[in-house]
Amino acid sequence: MATSGKKTYLEGNLDMIRVKIIVEGQTEESFVNKVMAKHLLSREIYLYPWVVGKPGRKGGVPKWLKAKKDILITLKQDRDCICTIMFDYYGMPLCWPGRQEANGKHPTQASQIVQEAIAADVQQELGTSFNAERFVPYVQMHEFEGLLFSGPEVLAKTLGRMDLTDDFNAIRQQFSNPEEINDNLSTAPSKRIMGLCDSYAKVADGTLAAQGIGLDTIRSQCPNFNSWLTAIESRATH
Repeated sequence: MATSGKKTYLEGNLDMIRVKIIVEGQTEESFVNKVMAKHLLSREIYLYPWVVGKPGRKGGVPKWLKAKKDILITLKQDRDCICTIMFDYYGMPLCWPGRQEANGKHPTQASQIVQEAIAADVQQELGTSFNAERFVPYVQMHEFEGLLFSGPEVLAKTLGRMDLTDDFNAIRQQFSNPEEINDNLSTAPSKRIMGLCDSYAKVADGTLAAQGIGLDTIRSQCPNFNSWLTAIESRATH
């Protein structure tokens, strides 16, 4: 940056690193805007979300070719930005790179397999001259609501159901970290929350709970999420 003398992966004389994050839906978009963006802005990183396949898309992981199209458009047309993604492993079609190979693997290993395969596919498409540091793939294990189990009491308070604190804590204690909460139709994180509180609203309640829990707590308990945020932050230090 011109003001600090830092090297960046961006071209031109810009005051701030810009990171476009392609997200699955409105819940992730709200989380980026209201929880992640302020933190990164303090590090001179401007983070802005884009719901894949806009306009009017409501969410859900699309087929890989649709997501890949948005990624490639971003990287080709805006050479002054870094691109990252945030999609759930839960419900991810098997056509995504590495998704079939990841089946049955430990969550940490599964996310790495898919993220590395996504990065390799994008690199192959753009050629060896493409600077791989401009793309940071991230697969959320298993879905956004997993992050909310970083703070069971805060989640219960946000929902106005302090009586559910013990239930949320009991779910959390079954796993070594929130990202391991599993991904079938009845036991995915969001399904567990809605099974206990059917009034749970993903966008509003999910964002408020994440704000209450805070990024520091989420990062301390969710290693894959922390690695992703650390990777984004590192783009401001090179």
